[in-house]
Amino acid sequence: MATRPRKVKYGAADPLLREWLDFVGDITAGYRRLQRPRGGGKAVGALRDEGFARLWPRTRVASRRECVSGLQLFVLKHDLDALDAAIVVAFLLEWLAMQAGVHREIWFTPLFGDGGEAGGLLDMATAFAETSKLVQKGILRRCRGRGDVNLAADAARELLGLPPPPGPDKENVTRGRGDESLWESRAPRVILDDVVLPVATREELEDALYFARNRAQVLAATGLDAVLEKGTGVALLFWGPPGTGKSMAAEAFAAALGKSCCVVRPDAVEDCWWGGTEKNIARLFREAEEQECVLVFDECDSFFSRRPVGGAYQNGIVGRCVNMFLRGVEEGTQVYILTTNRADYLDEALARRLAARVEFGEPDEAARLVLWRRLLPRGHALTETELSSLAGRYRVSGGDIKQAALVAARRAARAERSVTLADVEVALAGFRPVARRMGF
Repeated sequence: MATRPRKVKYGAADPLLREWLDFVGDITAGYRRLQRPRGGGKAVGALRDEGFARLWPRTRVASRRECVSGLQLFVLKHDLDALDAAIVVAFLLEWLAMQAGVHREIWFTPLFGDGGEAGGLLDMATAFAETSKLVQKGILRRCRGRGDVNLAADAARELLGLPPPPGPDKENVTRGRGDESLWESRAPRVILDDVVLPVATREELEDALYFARNRAQVLAATGLDAVLEKGTGVALLFWGPPGTGKSMAAEAFAAALGKSCCVVRPDAVEDCWWGGTEKNIARLFREAEEQECVLVFDECDSFFSRRPVGGAYQNGIVGRCVNMFLRGVEEGTQVYILTTNRADYLDEALARRLAARVEFGEPDEAARLVLWRRLLPRGHALTETELSSLAGRYRVSGGDIKQAALVAARRAARAERSVTLADVEVALAGFRPVARRMGF
């Protein structure tokens, strides 16, 4: 392998590379300052054309012997044209800013011609298409942890004259989110008998469970299997006030089906980069099919909220994501459980995709008595009469009872005695069970 000539300069010592960096920085900064006024695109286009005319003849040389610049050697080695070279330098400028801890966005519109300038930011699909020479040669690649698109680290090192890493380059691999789990998977910790519910809610839940177990048989027996042409999955909505057992029932539902409970993580699904969220949604439903789990959308109004109306850019993103969630539960083959205490926030199109809607209301007096018996700490000093009195006087949810039991246990432990009725009443003193409100 031929060695590079000694006279070739790299990095900060390469005046040609510095000129290119200044040129790309000038036209992107100039484009920001212009803010696309009428006729402003021509000024930016003229600046771009002038830079290409001045720099490109000095950048592309005929052979390695003529190279005096690391950028010349890089362009010759990878057989780049003027536009590819400008894109590489633009990414290098961004890469250098990131290494210095400075956030910088490179606007590619000024590099691509006047038609793109008129439309604002150019979609980078041109640079990252499968047919792109830069992608095929590994010069550009996605770097999800530090920008949706970026220069490959080995290309940056080559341009800057840095030695290659001693081992595999993990710089961009460890930052990626492609292998990050989109849900929290766990074996169910409760069964349906552990969930204390009013009789009407229990009946609705049992009916939904029967359908989830025997959907194919029910549809075949009724002839509806020929009518339902899309997915064979079952989507259920558990809705009601906070603390009424929706999330617990979802986990118990998975246990009854003998499947793992996979709670979707909004922080893992949502991506700040263009197109990233949509890709994660597609992967979410694809992996759910592979795992054959019960997919739980806890607080599902975060995923299936009413689609906004309007032409704003952000509205378009939200609308696309909701569309993909709706299509996923409609065309899938698994069990999807959606829980919420804000059913009024859900998109109207979700209704026809649901196999059942189970309302979780406030527990009645009998259910509250069972909850007090189960949730108070062992060895408490309350009598059956006092427990019945609590169940009758305080119209609270199961979540409130659990929290009150925890506060009472903490007070009793500090005093080194058993929990008494007074401890529970003090814990309940701040509750407003009749005039409940959403949120805090």
